[in-house]
Amino acid sequence: MMYGVSATSILYFLFSKHEDASSQYKQMGERLDDQTLSAYMHELEQFHSGQSNGIRKLLNDMSPSPMPMPDNEQKKSLLSREQSAVWDAIAQKEYQQVLDFVNQNEHAISATYKEGLHIDGLPEGIREMLKELHQREMKAVLQTERYKTVQDIQLGNIPTG
Repeated sequence: MMYGVSATSILYFLFSKHEDASSQYKQMGERLDDQTLSAYMHELEQFHSGQSNGIRKLLNDMSPSPMPMPDNEQKKSLLSREQSAVWDAIAQKEYQQVLDFVNQNEHAISATYKEGLHIDGLPEGIREMLKELHQREMKAVLQTERYKTVQDIQLGNIPTG
């Protein structure tokens, strides 16, 4: 939970997570042998890049204010914090495990938005922008869940009959 956090710091926090996730998805897409999954990672890379660009515009429009900065671990996406396990899963072609990491990452970023939306004193304009960005993030969460389920069905992990 984030306490004593300003609007500027929550935006910076989310910006950092999206930037990191975009970078991680790019690297994952380059490492994956499965073309469909690789293309999906590049799609997520572009999504997170777009989210970070939207937040960057908000930050540039705001007047500078002192803010508590997240430490390096807080700025990282789950994919960075679990990077060696993600690379191992890719190397071993454990694509279902890769998708589990992707799904967990998207849920973690969504949780950060939820925490930010509960900050007391958040200016209404910023709150509305965060809601809009969170709605986009929720679409990414649902997409990763669908993709994971489709992979489960294709792998026979979920019976269809």
